[in-house]
Amino acid sequence: MSISDLQNASSNALERNFNRIKLFLQDKSWMRKRNRYLTKTIENIKNDLQGNGYKHKELNEYIAASVITHALDAWSYFGRAISALLLGDTFISKHLLYYSELRSAMSILAAQGVGVFDDTHFYIKTKDRCYPIRRKGRTHSFVWQAIDYWINNLDSVNDIFKIINPENIPLENWIDNFGIPPGMKNVIIKNWLKSIGFDLQIFEVDRNARNEVSYRPTTINKNFDLDYFKVLENIISCWKLCEPKTNYGLPKVDEILISNFFYIAFKQSGKRSIKQAPIKFGKRLKQTLESIGMPNERKEYWVNLICDVNRFENVRDIFDYIKIKNISDVNFIFGMLYRALFLLRISVAFCEYLIKSNSINKEDLEFWWAEIGYTYGLWNDHSSLEYFSDLWEDISFELDTLNDIINETSSADTSQYDIYNSSHISTAKLSSFERVHLWSIGL
Repeated sequence: MSISDLQNASSNALERNFNRIKLFLQDKSWMRKRNRYLTKTIENIKNDLQGNGYKHKELNEYIAASVITHALDAWSYFGRAISALLLGDTFISKHLLYYSELRSAMSILAAQGVGVFDDTHFYIKTKDRCYPIRRKGRTHSFVWQAIDYWINNLDSVNDIFKIINPENIPLENWIDNFGIPPGMKNVIIKNWLKSIGFDLQIFEVDRNARNEVSYRPTTINKNFDLDYFKVLENIISCWKLCEPKTNYGLPKVDEILISNFFYIAFKQSGKRSIKQAPIKFGKRLKQTLESIGMPNERKEYWVNLICDVNRFENVRDIFDYIKIKNISDVNFIFGMLYRALFLLRISVAFCEYLIKSNSINKEDLEFWWAEIGYTYGLWNDHSSLEYFSDLWEDISFELDTLNDIINETSSADTSQYDIYNSSHISTAKLSSFERVHLWSIGL
């Protein structure tokens, strides 16, 4: 019994199934309305496995549609985790962040042609055929093992290069032109993937840890020593990383990634940080931007961004949080925040890739996203919404207001009560990360 069945999964076959979904969008549905697995999914799969056999095409279509819909649910969990943090409740936030990471991972696996269904999972082999994976295991256990197998044994590095393209320039071009050798390139990407999958690993291996955040009564022995000022700072940081560019995307997250990859590679090649050798680093960065054909005005932006010492410190802080492995550490929650955010970045990058490669547009999915907006309170009327990035204006206003309150008070005087009950701040909007999903998937 081996999880190596995953090597038979075909992302190309998944893409062909995603293309087939376009036929159903005309009927305002992700799948054919008579798809056997549209409702009572797990029950019907189990019955079919015991009876006359499962429906290959219909299961394939379900897996293809789940790439984008799992990702949306992951953003919802992330937003609810932010809401819990605004109340100062790290226990509930950890629980919700873990489920955000789990759903992001399920979206990523679906993009590889792998469907996760309770204790029986499937891989898509061809457009019209899928097969059960011999490795049994409930969702929590299987998802980590599958993600770990993707990182270590499949084409994870090239997958990342395929889907992340800052400034419409493939990530691989950035890294290659910075002079990072192939071996180091693979190690850097895989180490990053493993670091952001840490919670999936620890909560799969250590059930006590998962039970602690999911099932134990939190106020019996709860630690209230959380620095609420730091909570607000990191919530603001997460939102700023999600700021869209003109129409769509998550460019700020990609900027963090590239900055960190360059900082790591520079230090490993010369054993010195950019703070110790700023001139040498700046020269190497400028050569890189020239080699990839960066326009002059954008070249200046990137040089100022990555060479800035404050920027270096900010990136280091984020990745220092990510490295925290002790769940009882008071700052562990911030590591979970950024690990969840980076997993979300990968999942929506796959969403964007599938949408663009299949020429699906905003109007094709209006039946879906319009309902999302009404359900999650993003709008009362969507008819005047030209770009989903327009939804950033609400958040920008909230962040400015929150910053004003923080700047007017000391860290010791900033309390959960004041923030959560302020008539000037909408905690509902600050928790509404569903809007990020809409502006990040390429519609």
